[in-house]
Amino acid sequence: MRRAYDWLRRAGLTLHHRDTITRIAGTPSVRVTPRVHDQYARPLEITELIVDAQQDSLVYEFTLPAAV
Repeated sequence: MRRAYDWLRRAGLTLHHRDTITRIAGTPSVRVTPRVHDQYARPLEITELIVDAQQDSLVYEFTLPAAV
């Protein structure tokens, strides 16, 4: 996705990234939904992850490359 994000920024789009973390009722799991959209609210990426909060750790790392 990094190359796609680079291309989108060079095309003049502003990227907005939002992660929603929701507990799943009756389970130890959480649902993580990262969404990326542009300044016109057009969706560019939507992902849904289910994580067992008792067994797994959720690590989120995001790096933006330097502007060129």
